[in-house]
Amino acid sequence: MSVIEKLIRFHKFDLDEKRRVLRDLEEQEARVQQAIDSLDQEIQSEQSFSRGQADFAPYYGGYASRSKSRREALEGELAKAHEQVEAAREIVTQAFEELKKYEITKDQQDHREYLEQERQNQIELDEVALTAHQRKGSVS
Repeated sequence: MSVIEKLIRFHKFDLDEKRRVLRDLEEQEARVQQAIDSLDQEIQSEQSFSRGQADFAPYYGGYASRSKSRREALEGELAKAHEQVEAAREIVTQAFEELKKYEITKDQQDHREYLEQERQNQIELDEVALTAHQRKGSVS
């Protein structure tokens, strides 16, 4: 295995690891968003219940303030998770670009080797043809 192939293999592994980290961060962001959505549904349900039960209406204010604090905390967590996802996406993009550089270099190297092999084959064929021509000319 050549050095360039080892570098490609390393960078593929590195890219896969960075993609896993990105996926984990995206899942974390989705969980926080789900928690916010669940909290919103819970708040709506509590509002409906409090409107229907006059005895519980005075207690809704305390619940609402705690829910508001929880939602603000979740929104802060969501913003942080979003920033981490965006940073991880940038890292994945950079890792992909780095891998592509090595793959393009390998392709160019393979193409040069192919052209050199074809050139050598053509030289051999020319020599065979020249030898055959010389033998044909000396036999007559």
